[in-house]
Amino acid sequence: MTRNTEVTRLQREWPHHVALASGKVRGLENSNTVRRFANTLSVAPRTYSLRCGDANFVVFLLCQA
Repeated sequence: MTRNTEVTRLQREWPHHVALASGKVRGLENSNTVRRFANTLSVAPRTYSLRCGDANFVVFLLCQA
């Protein structure tokens, strides 16, 4: 599977994107807490990151409820 095919599939199956400040997700304890919560919301198996101005974010993809 190519990267573009995978991205298209992820966007189709998980159309809702939620960005959290990377500082809120950083660290093992925070990361595990966020991941456990996200899993209750049918989150995609992958995340991606983005930068807006001086802030970094981790983006979770969620399916429709």
